[in-house]
Amino acid sequence: MGEFLVFAYPQVTKELLVAKIKIEDYIKTASDVEIRNIKEKAPPINFRNDIDCSKHQIQFFEIKKSLKLKSRDSRLLRAILANFVLRKQSYLQVSLDADFYDQFQNLYNGYSLNSKKVRKLLFALEENGFINIFEGSQKYSLRARIKATSRLLLLLKSIKIGDINFNQYSVELKNNEKIVIKFDQKNKIDLIKDVKLINKYCSQFNYSYLGENICGWDYKRVFNNSSYQVGGRLYGTLQSTQRIHRHTLTINGEKIIGLDFKNLHINFLYIQLTKKCFEGDAYMIEGFDRSVIKNVVNIMINCKSLQEAYGAIRNKSIVKGKGNLKKIVNAIFEKHHVVKNEFLKDCDGASLGAKFQFLDSELLIAIVKRIISLNKNIPLMLMHDGIDTTEPYIQTVKQVMEEEAALKGYPLVVDIKHY
Repeated sequence: MGEFLVFAYPQVTKELLVAKIKIEDYIKTASDVEIRNIKEKAPPINFRNDIDCSKHQIQFFEIKKSLKLKSRDSRLLRAILANFVLRKQSYLQVSLDADFYDQFQNLYNGYSLNSKKVRKLLFALEENGFINIFEGSQKYSLRARIKATSRLLLLLKSIKIGDINFNQYSVELKNNEKIVIKFDQKNKIDLIKDVKLINKYCSQFNYSYLGENICGWDYKRVFNNSSYQVGGRLYGTLQSTQRIHRHTLTINGEKIIGLDFKNLHINFLYIQLTKKCFEGDAYMIEGFDRSVIKNVVNIMINCKSLQEAYGAIRNKSIVKGKGNLKKIVNAIFEKHHVVKNEFLKDCDGASLGAKFQFLDSELLIAIVKRIISLNKNIPLMLMHDGIDTTEPYIQTVKQVMEEEAALKGYPLVVDIKHY
């Protein structure tokens, strides 16, 4: 899929008020830690090039008239407007590189995006006061961003979620380089049907985030490494919500409660070898911070070598000092000596974690289909390997999750968390 990416940059908003300011002008005075904080607090989200706003929107015609656009460019404009509305973000991260758009097959590039077309439209929007453009930083792997001006935001206020047209491909396949490749729709029709069933079910509920309506029925299943056995998790707008604001999420006006499987991926390791889950807290090691251990364990499951894991840990600034890092890794190996040799595996070019994502995605879809079959209109919000619902349905969802896991041979326990 043509990938514009969405970013919110709370730390640099005040610094970047003038159009076409380079990020380097800000980061020259910022530390590496500050830049990493920016990236961590604003994770990228795929731009949807398979949505657009209704052609009959007055706001659309006002913008189109100002830009003097040709009809062939108007659909891309409607896609950009739809993304601003759908994502509830004021910043969109975009690529202006010519090579970036060459990687996408026509199947996933409904607007035939190319850098020339994108640049032309973005510069026209800027010249007419609808957006500001901020150049990126190659050093810090930050792409160019566009920010909606107050003029554009005022026009967008009257465009509702219901005005957005969804024409999505519900399944996406990527190769080892994370490049989207052609998907075999004909032979994988069941995968498509499952995702469409879930989206149709979730479309009956009203989702809200930070007090505004947000889309909760735009899930897409994404497979990796050119394989239908790697990855496969569901991705949608709801997963883009920041954890610090997740307490503001509601379904039909009611606050949500989170349910997820305890120590999921490390328990997959134990189940494979012992048929049992780890007993106790998998991340509690005396003398170490539990959150650090949890992060390092998950990195070790999702990396194919110790060197790769060390690099990922340092990049995320989880552990300070090479000596401390080795102590933590050795402590993890000692605590989980039973599965020590299962960490850091290369599974035909994929990490063990990517393989486990396929297992948890299959489990999640089975759970949701079972809930749908109950015909109780139970509100759901899917978060990769967990499910959020409202207070009255906690026990029902918990029971279904544990029963479906048991049917697949996973004696997992569900945790309940309040945001």
